[in-house]
Amino acid sequence: MSKHIACTLAALTALAVGCTGSSSSDGGTGTTSSTTGTTSGTTGGTGDAGFGIGVVNVVQQILDDGSGGTQITVLATADLSLQVASEGCTHRDMPPSCTIIVCPSALPDGGVVAEAPATNAGTITISTSDSAAAPGPIEIVPIDGGYSKAVLGTEFFESGDTITFVAGGGPVPAFQGTVTAPSPISLIPPNVDGGPIIDRANDFSIDWDVVGPPNGQVQLTVANGLTSARCVFDASAGTGTIPAAVLQQVPAGAGSLTGTSLGQVTVPAGDSGSVVLDVISIGDNFVQVGLE
Repeated sequence: MSKHIACTLAALTALAVGCTGSSSSDGGTGTTSSTTGTTSGTTGGTGDAGFGIGVVNVVQQILDDGSGGTQITVLATADLSLQVASEGCTHRDMPPSCTIIVCPSALPDGGVVAEAPATNAGTITISTSDSAAAPGPIEIVPIDGGYSKAVLGTEFFESGDTITFVAGGGPVPAFQGTVTAPSPISLIPPNVDGGPIIDRANDFSIDWDVVGPPNGQVQLTVANGLTSARCVFDASAGTGTIPAAVLQQVPAGAGSLTGTSLGQVTVPAGDSGSVVLDVISIGDNFVQVGLE
């Protein structure tokens, strides 16, 4: 698994918790955003009483291998043991469609962020509508109270494909849903004298090229340490602007700028639980930046 995929997955998991958990609002909607997709799931059953929110991810990364070819990595994971704790990371919505995520370096009195017991919803099968492009469905299975990871070295989806998630059910009741695969993007770095610098006193805009028909959303994330600002835009826009008021929530210093394509939908699981289904396309869209 590439380091980029691992970091992206961790960031998206944090975002999934923030979207569905409690958050304070600063002009935003405070609701979970959903890109093109359909949802369904059981509303009863014998679900784990500790279950609140889970996330299932399919991440596809296609990179230039430096010799005219491509390097493809596909990773599928699931975590149904997430639980928002008041002492954990905070999420605050800001306009136009941004979220500020701040995680503590330590909790008061040496405490730890609460987690629900590890649990599962049985085998999760992930399939694509483009059966000719994929080697077959992906299955992630319960293991050690959680889930295995599935890793492929071949392309699993293309922009616009319908990705179907089906969980057979277990301690967490069965659920299913579909997500439209997003379009890969390539960030166009701004031409800045002296290196990539973001002046937090001003709005920051960046463009991207879309590969194929534009589908899904683009998430632009500016981060430094345990604080990140993430804004979401339609992929078809080809450009996004992060307001200065949002940038100023991230500390000055050495940071990063990341662009990720995302299709996402939230489905119910059990009486009060929910699962975020993510289909993510990432390329070489990670830039080290200075934040002033």
